[in-house]
Amino acid sequence: MKHKVLTYIKESLLLIVSAFLYSFGLYYFVFANEFTNGGVSGIVAMIDYLIGHDKYAGLINFAINIPLIIISFVMLSREFAVKTTIHIAIVSAFLALFPLLDTPQYSVFVEIAEGIEPYKDVGRGVLASLFGGVFAGLSLAAILSIRGSSGGADVIGAIITKKNPAFTVQWGIFAVNSTIIGISAIVYSYNPKDNSFAFGAETFQPIMLALIFQFVNAKVCDFVMQGAKTAFKFEVITDYPEEVAEELMTELRHGVTLVQATGMFEKKNKGLLICVVKKRQIQEFKDILKKYPNTFAYVAPVSEIIGAFNVR
Repeated sequence: MKHKVLTYIKESLLLIVSAFLYSFGLYYFVFANEFTNGGVSGIVAMIDYLIGHDKYAGLINFAINIPLIIISFVMLSREFAVKTTIHIAIVSAFLALFPLLDTPQYSVFVEIAEGIEPYKDVGRGVLASLFGGVFAGLSLAAILSIRGSSGGADVIGAIITKKNPAFTVQWGIFAVNSTIIGISAIVYSYNPKDNSFAFGAETFQPIMLALIFQFVNAKVCDFVMQGAKTAFKFEVITDYPEEVAEELMTELRHGVTLVQATGMFEKKNKGLLICVVKKRQIQEFKDILKKYPNTFAYVAPVSEIIGAFNVR
């Protein structure tokens, strides 16, 4: 019972933190610099740009997500649907709250001088896409760690994968985001003040900022969820399996698995050792192998480790 209560508290806190990070990144970096980040929130960003103010952003975000919420309850697991709905609701609440605080946005369009056409500060735009991506990546890692999602394209991607397992969630999300980002080039070329379109070099700027945002978002999420767990798997072919295994376990404090193997050139029995080590231990591993003749190894990165890793 105590464990369930602690799990509930932990997941509730992660939901709130994830929603805050996501909405903060949207409002202070994406909305403020007039580019989209893909997904439903990217549609909200474009609508926010067209109507010229932010006070309806929270309501619009929740309204667009309602059909996806209903679909997620029908087609996906109840736990996934509930957590996704709560996350969407909290994000929408924050997006409604931020404009009421009347806090300055991170960066806005600036004018060179009176009467001169405004231009976009590219440097600030790039910084906004970088830091916005960081906030979104941290948020995504938090919500995924408790088996939920931020809604929008994530729900669509999950449904696509369920219907066609050959496609991954990432490809489903990529397809949705690419479409929205492509449309944003037209949207941000429109000037709501004088009801005109201006296509030029700046037409592609929102797309480039969106791509930077998406890249940083994915990398930060991967780093948070797997970066601390990355390691390397060595498979060692040796005539001294017992001696090499003993030294690896003693020096590196990791388990070793022995598989009996046969060298097909010499028809000679050998040992195949399998060992997973931390990145900083690679050189120590190499130094140990140098001590034993007729020993070689090949190595492959491991993105995540589940279960016992160190020798107890």
